[in-house]
Amino acid sequence: MKGRKAFIAVTAIMITFGMSFSASGAGWQKDETGWSWQKEDGSRISGQWEWLDGNEDGIAECYYFDQTGYMQSEGTTPDGYMVNAEGAWIVEGVVQTKTTKGPETNSVNVEEDDYNEWGLSKTALAILNNNFSESQ
Repeated sequence: MKGRKAFIAVTAIMITFGMSFSASGAGWQKDETGWSWQKEDGSRISGQWEWLDGNEDGIAECYYFDQTGYMQSEGTTPDGYMVNAEGAWIVEGVVQTKTTKGPETNSVNVEEDDYNEWGLSKTALAILNNNFSESQ
């Protein structure tokens, strides 16, 4: 009986220890609501666009995460951009990418300075500000 209790205790410790490692690190998370990206610190990206290279192939795709931290897919984001069924930003049906290894380059006229420090589109903000000014 004593050996069985020790076995159970050791097993519980190993499971707990293993779970602590699997919960750490950045990566995609899926639950009944949808997909989110867990950052290294355990928090989720929310309310912004983010370039992510989830499969670590050196090519990042850009994804929009709503205020609750879930990736938007298949449709138009609040700032007017299109995303495909997998949630990647598309222009005329083409997924926009950026290399993550080696020299930083973007494809199809995608520039990092098109977004502010919060990941919001400067173009969309300018349109919003212009529309707001005209309504005053």
